Amino acid sequence: RRQRQMCIRDSDIAGQNIINPTATILSACMMLEYLSFEEAAIKLKSSLSQIYAEGNLLTKDQGGSATTTQFCDAIKGLVE
Repeated sequence: RRQRQMCIRDSDIAGQNIINPTATILSACMMLEYLSFEEAAIKLKSSLSQIYAEGNLLTKDQGGSATTTQFCDAIKGLVE
């Protein structure tokens, strides 16, 4: 029953470009650290922190209006 509820809930937001990718990005940072890519992890975390500090490209669940794509593009721009 629980698995079915999760699938239904996930489909409510599927394709809407509204997911907050922060947890996934932080998981990627942990993976980079584990693989001894500390510099890349620091750069990614720093970029994420900067996005939150500026506050203008946050997703809806964080009080902003940015889409998932806009949020990720902002991170990408800071990392590059």
